[in-house]
This record gives sequence, structure tokens and C-alpha cells, in this order.
Amino acid sequence: MKCEVCGLDNDPSLDYCDNCEHPLREAPTAVVPVPRSAAPRSPAPRPVPVAARDEDDEVPAEDGFQDRLVEPRPLARPVLVGVAVLTLAGAVSGVALARRHSDTPDGPPGVVVAESSVATVPSTDDPATTSPTVAAADPQAQGAAMDQLLDRSKRSRDKLNRAIKSVEGCTGLAGAISGLREAGDERGAERDTLAALDLSAFPAGEQARSALKSAFEHSLAADRYYVQWAEEKQRNGCRNTAATRRLDAAADDKSTAAGEAKEEFLAVWNPIAQQLGLPIRDRQGI
Repeated sequence: MKCEVCGLDNDPSLDYCDNCEHPLREAPTAVVPVPRSAAPRSPAPRPVPVAARDEDDEVPAEDGFQDRLVEPRPLARPVLVGVAVLTLAGAVSGVALARRHSDTPDGPPGVVVAESSVATVPSTDDPATTSPTVAAADPQAQGAAMDQLLDRSKRSRDKLNRAIKSVEGCTGLAGAISGLREAGDERGAERDTLAALDLSAFPAGEQARSALKSAFEHSLAADRYYVQWAEEKQRNGCRNTAATRRLDAAADDKSTAAGEAKEEFLAVWNPIAQQLGLPIRDRQGI
């Protein structure tokens, strides 16, 4: 079949010219629809019908007649290639995104989690976001703890005085010596309790602690001398010897020093106790 454009004699079975690809049949020009998934971003130009002309007619170069001829088959080839490239690029990007998210703890391996869908909820249990609460000092509780310690000290002092009277009267020396030792042990425990007391609610709390600590230490030293004095009396049939007189004097000196420290303590503590509604004490009450 002869082409109307270039004059080439083509095989009758061909639909398009083998030279210029001009349609050889007179059927209306049909545009082969391009699948939506492979459609290009810009619409393809509409085909221009080709008018019949004689073989001797010339086509001016400036008319651009050949450029206006739209052939669906040649146009579909670059479009399909471009779509294939875009599809391949999208698949590669999807694999890379899935691999990146599969390494994060937001989901199981291979599951893509959108970053915008992950919300971070601050935990109120996290030490970095929770401010520590500092409890205010309670003067009533601290005063009650000190008052209980002073009661313990008074019971130890009373036990000591009863034992001393027994030694002086030479009655029940063994029991008196045991009582003296118990009073000494209790005094040491009371000194340790004093060191652990919280007195931060009182401006003069540390001054009171220092004075009472001195009183406890002097009383503890006096208790030790009284034990040695009682043991010396027991060995000598309750006779007063130079050793018993020396030990008795040393114990009295430490007891006097303890009394002076107690007075210093009470000068600080009694005003506090009065404000808190606690007992007002004297040196015999410690």
C-alpha cells in the first residue's frame, strides 16, 4: 500500500508507513488511551488529522507538518519507560523507609510507623521530669522527740541515784553495781539518739544539741567512776579507803560538770518547750 505522505510502497498488512509511520488506512485516527497509572504529568497533544494530497505536493519546512503528526505508538514508549523509572524509584524509597523504621522501637521489624503518629507522653514517674518534694520541718514532731529523750535521761538518772544510795549504805552492793552499769549503758544510747535527732525546725536547735551532748558525756564519765567506786567498796567490805575517796570525788566532779551543761541546755530548750506546750524542766528532770 502506497503512503500518501512519503510515497513509499508498503506491505498491505501494515497499518502505518514503514518510513514515516503515517497511517496507511483511511479509518479515523484513533488515539490509544494510556492507562491512568502510566499517564504522564502533562496531557499529550491531540492528534491532527492529515489531509490527503497528491504525491507531487511539497511540504514547506516551516509548516512543521511532520512535527504535528501525533502517533500513539511512538508516544507510548517513552511514557511507559518514564512510568517504569518512577515506579522503581518509589519502590526503592519505600524499602529504605521500611528498613529505617524497622530498626526503631516504635514497631516490630519491617513495620513502617509514621513519625507524625508517634506521640511522646511525658511520664510523671521519670526522675528527670519530676521535681523532688521537700517536706517542711515539723517543730511539734521534733520537740516531742526531744522531750521523749529527756524522759529517758531522767529514768537513767533516777536509776543511778538509787544505786549510789545503796552503795553508800552498803546494802545490796551487787545489785547496785549492776544498776550503775545499766545506767551507764543507757546514757551511751541516749547520746547516740541525740546525735540522730532532727532539730532543723529550731534556730537554736544545734546549740541545744551541743549543750545536751556535753551533759550526757559528763554523766557517762561520772557513771563509770561510780561503778569503780562501788566495786572498790565491795572489795574492802564497804570501808572507805584512799581509792574509794578518790573515785567518789572524780565521779562527783563529772556529775557537777554534767549539771552545768544541763543548765546551759535548759536555758535554750525551756523557751522552745513552752511555745510547744511541752514540760518545763530543771536539771533533776534530765
